[in-house]
Amino acid sequence: MAAVGEAAKRQQQEVVDCRKWGRYLGRIYRGENKKTVVVVQVYFPDVQYSSTSTSKAESYSQLLGAKAAAVTQGTPAGRWRLGMAPPKPDSAQLQHPRRLLMADLETHLMRCALDPNCTLILMGDMNIDLCTRDDDDGPALRLMMTRLLGLSSCAEARWPDSHRGFF
Repeated sequence: MAAVGEAAKRQQQEVVDCRKWGRYLGRIYRGENKKTVVVVQVYFPDVQYSSTSTSKAESYSQLLGAKAAAVTQGTPAGRWRLGMAPPKPDSAQLQHPRRLLMADLETHLMRCALDPNCTLILMGDMNIDLCTRDDDDGPALRLMMTRLLGLSSCAEARWPDSHRGFF
C-alpha cells in the first residue's frame, strides 16, 4: 500500500509528456500558501514530417510524425485530463510535429496557467526563431505562449533591444 501512495505522490510532482514520447518533462514545486512553481523542460523537433520520406537516417521529426500518424483516436482537448488519451492530431499537426507538441503542451499546462497561485516556466530547445517571418512555427509558438497566459521569451525580457540578432 505504501508503494502505491509513493507512486501517486511522485506523479503529482512530475509533468510527463502526455503521449509518453519523451518530448517534455517537468517538476511541480509546492510552497507555502498554495504557491506552486511548475518547471518544464522541452525539446521541439526541428523540421516538418513527410510520410513519403525515404531517408534511411530517421530524424526526430520523422519519428514523431510517424507516431502521430498512427494515433487513431483521442480525447477532445477541452475534456482531456491526466491519464486520458491525448487529443488525436489534426492534419496540420501531423505535418508539423512542433505544432502537435505546442498543442499538447497547451492542453497539458493550461490548468497550471489558469491557477493564479502557479508560476509556469517552460524552457528548452525550441528550434523556432520567434523574431523572423522565415519560421512558420514562430507565430504558433507565440500563440501558445499567449494562451498559456502570458509566457514570455527570456531573451526578449533580458535584451529587449538586441534579442532579434540572436540565432
